[in-house]
Amino acid sequence: AVSGFCAIGMEIVWFRVIEVGVKSTAFTFGTILAIYLGFMGIGSIVGAQFASRSKTPLASYLRLQASIYVYAGLSVLLLVMLPPLGRTFDWFYRFWGHYDGLAAATLDFSTTFYRLYFLFPVFVFAVPTFLMGFSFPYLNRCVQGDPGKAGWTVGALQACNILGSVAGSFFVGVFLLSSVGTTGSFRALLCTASVFTVAGIFVAREQRRFFLAALTLTLSTAAFFPNSDTFWARFHGRSFVDGKFFVAESATGVSVILEDPRFGWRVSTNGLGMSWLPFGGVHTWLGAVPAAVHPAPERVAIVGLGSGDTAWAVGVRGDVRQDITVFELNLAQVEVLRGVNAAEKLPDLARFLSDDRFHLREEDGRLALAHTGPEGHFDVIELDAIRSESAFSGNLYSVEFFTLLRSRLRAGGIATTWVPSKRVAATFRQVFPHVLSFADGQILIGSDQPLAVDALQWTQNLERANAREYLGDVRYGQVLNILTTGTLEVKGPLPQTVNRDLFPRDEFLVPL
Repeated sequence: AVSGFCAIGMEIVWFRVIEVGVKSTAFTFGTILAIYLGFMGIGSIVGAQFASRSKTPLASYLRLQASIYVYAGLSVLLLVMLPPLGRTFDWFYRFWGHYDGLAAATLDFSTTFYRLYFLFPVFVFAVPTFLMGFSFPYLNRCVQGDPGKAGWTVGALQACNILGSVAGSFFVGVFLLSSVGTTGSFRALLCTASVFTVAGIFVAREQRRFFLAALTLTLSTAAFFPNSDTFWARFHGRSFVDGKFFVAESATGVSVILEDPRFGWRVSTNGLGMSWLPFGGVHTWLGAVPAAVHPAPERVAIVGLGSGDTAWAVGVRGDVRQDITVFELNLAQVEVLRGVNAAEKLPDLARFLSDDRFHLREEDGRLALAHTGPEGHFDVIELDAIRSESAFSGNLYSVEFFTLLRSRLRAGGIATTWVPSKRVAATFRQVFPHVLSFADGQILIGSDQPLAVDALQWTQNLERANAREYLGDVRYGQVLNILTTGTLEVKGPLPQTVNRDLFPRDEFLVPL
């Protein structure tokens, strides 16, 4: 039961580390699971050949279990503490510092793919999972005696292991990651796994030195494991934390804001750059443009918080009594925004966080909208969530989801999306009969009812709301320029390969 608890707990924290380290895509979990189960299976096959000849199966089992967590702790500790020396390690260090992830054009069996999706996870957990599989035949040897009860004994053993695994997945995935983060979870699991070394000291007295050394290494690794800031700084291309790095974790992800000379402050989720501070650029346009187009955007829904820029920009309509709901699955995003605001006093961010028109709901946006009744319909629904190549992006760029958005609009309401790919644009146009395009197709606005290009009226809406004071001169001028790019999309032939729930092509980088 303890081995199951620790094995599944370690799988969860390994996944968190790999996910951030490869700037997760839809392929990350499948790759990790294949390596995890593959090496465990190989270990079981090899272990079965040796366990049958073992005269001390219990001592051997405890020795293998102890070795698992010595390696598990030291391998991750080395990744974080060693300087980026050598061509390969330096390559990873530079990759972790990038804003973007693995581009679609390079997602093949090249050196880049090999390093991210094989070399990195193999270094972290191939040895431990091999030893997990290798040790299980020894455990069977410990409990098997009467051939007549072999089936019952195997069933009982597996039941204990499964119960421990379920407990580990719940305790680590739901409780530990949210309360003590990844580093705290590592420490807790290493300390829990020390039960094997303690048991070995008493069970295998002739091997006491080995178990004492393993216990010392395991507890020392737990004691010297870095704090969350230092740990995640390395996986964002930083050798140390200099006060310009803010991190928060929840069960659903790692949120980081760090100083970046290109952006000011880079906002990242699970290692991948999502937006920036101070506010400005496409995220401001995504919020302000639909707010200008709709005559009176009273009830607004935003799917995805990011830096808060899009939601803040929707609030530009001070001439309207607005109620703005922001759906965000990763509550750590709010915590990290509050942290950087407390330290750096960014005026627009501070205004956003203190504005009582904005209501944050820690929910999956699609699920929340699906359970919204007629009383919860909106004038504007804004989609500014994850990149199209990210895991589960198919749930937010599919025909089915855009159809859901259309059904949750009030009369005359509009839905808005960022357009990360041509297929997203085609999918959006398939659902909405009337579509406006802005900024060369970067922003699409759709509605059930006819839309007209009226830049003069949109500008007057902003002037009436005193938007220049709210946005600032530079951003106000940019929004006015974007409004002049508005064109009415003409319904024409659409490509067959749109995104659907059961085939989210963009998520899996399927070519047009």
